[in-house]
Amino acid sequence: MPALGAIKNLQSRTALLNQLLQHVATGLSVTRPDVRFAVTLDIPTLNEASFLGNFREFCDQRKLDVARLLIQLKEPEFVADEDGALAVSSCHAAGFPVAVDGFLSDDGNFSVLSHPHVGVIKVDQSVISDIHECETKQNFIKGLFSLSQSLEKQLVISGVDTEKHAALVAELGPRYCQGSYVGDALPAPELAAFQPAFVNHTRGCDAG
Repeated sequence: MPALGAIKNLQSRTALLNQLLQHVATGLSVTRPDVRFAVTLDIPTLNEASFLGNFREFCDQRKLDVARLLIQLKEPEFVADEDGALAVSSCHAAGFPVAVDGFLSDDGNFSVLSHPHVGVIKVDQSVISDIHECETKQNFIKGLFSLSQSLEKQLVISGVDTEKHAALVAELGPRYCQGSYVGDALPAPELAAFQPAFVNHTRGCDAG
């Protein structure tokens, strides 16, 4: 699952949206419908009065499928506080899927799992680093995939850096993955240089 990275501390919000959407639109136009783009945003930006409304309006004007634009939060510990809860609910109300990075890292926050408006669970890359040698981790991913389905949430596996990783993840059940093999987050300043070089092999983990 390719991603476009952190968006913060840029001077012009309108210029930011135009630049972001230009590159997202390019990526969406040359990739398959099962490819999604993750945009990492901080909570203060999301809670600005007009930001999400403008973002959704820009997407609608350009006929971009917002279901393929995943808003990713990098502060899982703040999701349960007032500002974080507002940001997640606002994204949900605007129609954007929400993921919270770092779930099930060593200090994973299980408030993420129970939040009604977090629709995507991301597993930290440390979980998959030695998964081929660890049967317990393989069983854990299988179980977590079943759990995510029962909670009607999607599961994304981070750290998929090789074809071997992608093949094993697909075998274990999850459809979506992120890492250097399929696409990873780009820092916002690199958006202008974005080149969808992954187009020939980017896929959901279970795609052919």
